Amino acid sequence: MIADMITVTVTNQSIGLAERNIDDVRLYPNPVRDVLIIDADGISLSKVEVYDLTGSLVGSYGGTTERINVSTLSAGSYVVVITGTDASRVMKFQKSR
Repeated sequence: MIADMITVTVTNQSIGLAERNIDDVRLYPNPVRDVLIIDADGISLSKVEVYDLTGSLVGSYGGTTERINVSTLSAGSYVVVITGTDASRVMKFQKSR
């Protein structure tokens, strides 16, 4: 049996600088009581939206937001959609009493 030969050519190589992407964003504390912190670590964000589990938008914030006051939300689970320049990420958090 003869195997097919595959040639792979890499044309775009990194020059050693670590690139950050939307997957590097962190939320804490989780569960949260009053203020949810978005640690974007230098990643350019354009929008942050918070939804309850029924899909209703409960908060929308500009991309420079690093702290979201969630003290008025009811206890329960929520979804955050974090949008960057080229991608978005969906994350969950738990609001405690």
